[in-house]
Amino acid sequence: MAHRFDPREKHKLESEERRKHLPPEAVLDLLELSLGETLVDLGCGPGYFALPAAERVGPQGQVFAVDVEEEMLRALEEKLPSRGVSNVKTVRSETYRVPLPDGVAEALLLAFVLHEVESPKRLAAEASRLLRPGGRVLVLEWQRKETPMGPPLSERLTEEEVLEILKDSGLKIRDSGPFREWFFFVRAQKA
Repeated sequence: MAHRFDPREKHKLESEERRKHLPPEAVLDLLELSLGETLVDLGCGPGYFALPAAERVGPQGQVFAVDVEEEMLRALEEKLPSRGVSNVKTVRSETYRVPLPDGVAEALLLAFVLHEVESPKRLAAEASRLLRPGGRVLVLEWQRKETPMGPPLSERLTEEEVLEILKDSGLKIRDSGPFREWFFFVRAQKA
């Protein structure tokens, strides 16, 4: 049974240890995020990827930082003024329903979220709805092997499972494979 990350542990999401193993810039490179684009960071937490993404897309771009946990969104909102960021909009969502219009983004990030929900297929379908035609999605998940941090092995998805979930959502797989030491990625595109 899936479980959600405890928002009281949000400091772990921004630790130096995490930065060492998962630099946000490397993730944004993999997503091929560029100036002027709109990104949906689905399951944004306290903004580990959303803040660097806001810099990457620049003032012409937009980042929708989406989470089900109000505490995570508040933590992100508190950082915005000191960073001088005006192109991040926080969005409280339900698990499978994001209150944003169809086709709102060129890019979507699902970083370590699919394993946390009961129905990854429903969440992937919602992600697909949010993408414009030709839009890109990047999924990051934990490899199903022992690692010093991360969810229990029983809750981790395999790369094959994620590929199937995205295909079932009507997304075209671009590529997939290991990412850094403990993770894997899947890149897909909306037709």
